[in-house]
Amino acid sequence: MLKKFFAPVLAGAFILGCPGPAPYQALAAATVHASKSAPKIAVIPAISHPAAGLAPLTRQAHALATGLTAPRPVATAQKHAVVRTREQPQSQPAVAAQSLLPAGLPAPTAAQQPARTNTGPETLLDASQSAQNQTAEVLSAQISREDARAVSGLLFEGRSRAAAAQTEQPSGAGLAAPRNGNGLSKPDQSQTAAGSGELAGKTLLYIVSRINGRNYLYENMLRLSRKYGFELAVLGYPDQKDFAVSMGIKPENYHGADIGNHSPENIAAIAAQVQELSKTRRMDAVKTYLNAYSQLEAELSQALGVAGNAPEAVRAAHTKSLARKLMNAYPDASLHLPAFAARSEAEAREAFLKILAAGFGKAVAKPDSGGGGWGVTLNIESPEAAAAAYRDIIAKMDGLIKADPRKARSKQVDQKPLVLFEGQIPDGLMLDAEVIMRRGEPVFMNLAYNPPALGNQERGTTYPAALPAELAALAKNQTRKALDAVGLKTGNAHVELILTLIQGKLAAPVVEINARMGGADIWASVRETAGVDAMEEGMLAAFGRESRPQPVEKPGLLQHRFLIARTAGRLKAVRGLPETGGEIFLSEAFLAPGDMVTENDLLGNITIRGAEEIASRDRLFELLRNVEIDIETADGKVATQTGIYGHDSEEGRLVAGDWADRIEFGRAGWLQRIRMLPKSFLWGFAPAWTLNAMAQEIQAVAMPLFSAALFGLPTALMITGLGYVTRVAGAWLGSAFMARFNPKWVNVAAVAALALAGTPIILASSAAPGLMLAAFLANAVVQGLVYGINRGVAENLLPRMIIGNHNPAKLELGLNYAYQWVEIACIVMAFFVAVPLLDLVGGLAMMAISSAGIAVSAAIYATLKYREPWHKPIAEPTAQAPAPMQPTAKLGFKDYLPYGFFRFMHFMVYGVLSTVLALSVFSSPSAAGTMIGLYDGGSWLASLLATLTLLPEKKLDRKAWAVMAAIAAAAFVWSACLGVPILTFVLGGILGGLVTINSNKWMAYYSQNLPQDKYRNLSKWMMTASVLATLPIFAAVSAARILPAVGAVLTMPAILLGINVAVTAVALLMALLLLRK
Repeated sequence: MLKKFFAPVLAGAFILGCPGPAPYQALAAATVHASKSAPKIAVIPAISHPAAGLAPLTRQAHALATGLTAPRPVATAQKHAVVRTREQPQSQPAVAAQSLLPAGLPAPTAAQQPARTNTGPETLLDASQSAQNQTAEVLSAQISREDARAVSGLLFEGRSRAAAAQTEQPSGAGLAAPRNGNGLSKPDQSQTAAGSGELAGKTLLYIVSRINGRNYLYENMLRLSRKYGFELAVLGYPDQKDFAVSMGIKPENYHGADIGNHSPENIAAIAAQVQELSKTRRMDAVKTYLNAYSQLEAELSQALGVAGNAPEAVRAAHTKSLARKLMNAYPDASLHLPAFAARSEAEAREAFLKILAAGFGKAVAKPDSGGGGWGVTLNIESPEAAAAAYRDIIAKMDGLIKADPRKARSKQVDQKPLVLFEGQIPDGLMLDAEVIMRRGEPVFMNLAYNPPALGNQERGTTYPAALPAELAALAKNQTRKALDAVGLKTGNAHVELILTLIQGKLAAPVVEINARMGGADIWASVRETAGVDAMEEGMLAAFGRESRPQPVEKPGLLQHRFLIARTAGRLKAVRGLPETGGEIFLSEAFLAPGDMVTENDLLGNITIRGAEEIASRDRLFELLRNVEIDIETADGKVATQTGIYGHDSEEGRLVAGDWADRIEFGRAGWLQRIRMLPKSFLWGFAPAWTLNAMAQEIQAVAMPLFSAALFGLPTALMITGLGYVTRVAGAWLGSAFMARFNPKWVNVAAVAALALAGTPIILASSAAPGLMLAAFLANAVVQGLVYGINRGVAENLLPRMIIGNHNPAKLELGLNYAYQWVEIACIVMAFFVAVPLLDLVGGLAMMAISSAGIAVSAAIYATLKYREPWHKPIAEPTAQAPAPMQPTAKLGFKDYLPYGFFRFMHFMVYGVLSTVLALSVFSSPSAAGTMIGLYDGGSWLASLLATLTLLPEKKLDRKAWAVMAAIAAAAFVWSACLGVPILTFVLGGILGGLVTINSNKWMAYYSQNLPQDKYRNLSKWMMTASVLATLPIFAAVSAARILPAVGAVLTMPAILLGINVAVTAVALLMALLLLRK
């Protein structure tokens, strides 16, 4: 079965694409020896000499060649099977990744997969028998060599026999001087131990095409031909000959063919003509570095009997369904991933249901061939969404066929309308593995990091990926196994994979395998950082030369990012690109003014040298901000952007170390997680916050009593109300100052001011009552302003900046860890310290003690160190030059409502409900303290359980916790109607715990999805909303208690009923919004 399924039939795809299986039957037929005794299913033999004959294409080939291909030679196929099933080498790293299939679900095998029906999706282990039968008929056809040459002459533009005879004996490379259009053709830096001129007298057939900004494809192969002395013959598009000659290729060495056309006739013509060329000049190697022609390279290598990968291995690597089939059949389950192919909307729906049954909540859909994210649809969560994704991908294929036939042919979307559905891999650390293979084993492997894509567009790369040793070993081991699974044995390979956590366990699923060198400038970046030239190593492999490249001991660091178009239109200008040299390793524009661009198109790139990934990223972002790009849109207007577009978002700023931290944090136990928090947070922020909260709690409890004793209850309530109002002003003042000055120092100044605010009260103690009242009012204003600055903004912003915004789970843990210390301290102060201290030392001494504690906390705040640097907001856009649009999550009303509601309930419990319920319902002043104490106790217990990872986090997501808190809020306010204090107290404790859990969860969520300036402003708006919602209720209660006339109208039962109705209505609205999909 494997022999029939994996025959050498593909011919390569477009530079970003992957080939499909159908169109290579003719090439296989053209390489079968003519024999009357040939079997019905022909086998492609190895050709020992380039002069060996080629069987030609029959006239019936095109009509019959519609399915899969003939098998490889029996001996080769058996060898491949042995490689795939052999035990892993004893020397491999002792690191393993878990299977992506859920526990208890076996990896799919051929026997387990259902047979394909008219209504079900095609499984990846179910070959099309009818297609194989058609292929067998094609491969058994035989006609004369003359007919084949006649066909090839129509399609192939090459040199004549006479011209070939004149250059039969190579006389050295004889090439023009090298060009250096992009600064990358510098002296060789690799440590490959190969002598100069050792390939003299040999010829390499180079399959290449012109790619904008990729002149190095010619430049560096020309350099290698001079270094090693081999003759360079080029196989390329007919209309690109002049360009090749201008780069330094001899005119007689350029052979034009439609190398991207994968039709059987065209491939057979190319094979026949190459065979004719080999009769006058021996072709000792065939090589390409482009995805589009890797299959053609393998087919020609086999036909000529030179070194190279087996055609069926390349076909499998470049056809997503075949690659996934082989990996799912591999003995190591860590390569397995549920995947199903679909040819209709009905099959797409069924494919999703099978993926859902395999334990994956989401699916991804992609064309079976193609690359670079083309046509990929993520986050499919229903059968209807799967059907819609299928329709969209098929429509894109049809559109590409009409708009760019050459590109469509190279991607084979015109011949293979197949959509592959796979289980979506959880977000993780995306890696590119650049590999050099010899005899089935990697002799060199370089891991590079890719930031999360902008939609389907890559943002850039960091070389090398900064990984802990364990993660690096796992990634390399998975790469080796993936290459082994598809059967790639020699030369260049490029593998994409993701390091992630699945159900808390480490996994490294492979996303894509390519039998070619990485695209763009990956080769140059790897050469710069590791000291190994992937182009040179691939060339040596094509000649069958052994090589063991030795990377440098201390690799360098390169940060690379693309210039990405914000909008579609015509490129007008690119200004501010730095010059290549010094710290700038590479700076180039891919397109010229006047070229058309699409949204998220790649316009150029900048790559810089650095010593550390975060610092070099920030330096690169600084350079990107200096690049200005003008694009004329369809309406004739000019849109101006900077090069930072698409990068300076929370996802775009992530570096490899951030993802590694997420992975290590996710695997750690609770104690290890706490130890992973920054020292500045553990020994700086948390103690400072706790001490400050303790001191302010003393004042919050004792000051109303102190002021009531001096001025009476109405005045005390007025002073308290003034403090609430100024909290809003403090939040706005703090946000404004922190946009202009370092938040740490704004917070230190505010807390120090609060420490000094008690001094006027102490000094005015012997003055007139009016002056004393003024001192209390001034203190209330300062307390409110500082509360807004410190508790309202700084204590939300500073943890993010100290811990970093790269790991939401770590930030949430930090908030819970600090909060449980703050809560227990406040409980102790409220119950056991504040009132006794007031009775023991008096109000003035109490003010002095609490002020001293606040001053000490200010000194500790001054020692804080940031992980996320503070930066001023980007300037507002102008009509002439709009500021870059930063892609962030689209948060709406339903996202902001939960946190605002929970802050409102917090203020209500402290400022209104505790007092009203205690006096008007339970008729016990002490009930207020009990209620607040249990509310704080619930907060402390919840934050402690969260710190110890004892909450059911895996079963309840953020929305579920919010709905539970909404129910608890409604239950708490209505419980008072029953007149059972203990029930209300217990529900208050539950509410306190849920409010704390939700506050920390939602702030971590906002931090993850909002840039620093918007996150800071969010704290301001949340403080404003929650206080303004509380103030009317506070005012009504105060007026009803102070003014008898108001109390006669606004009775306490009526006020409580209004509160209950309002809280229930908002809680119900929030739950409905969160539960609605």
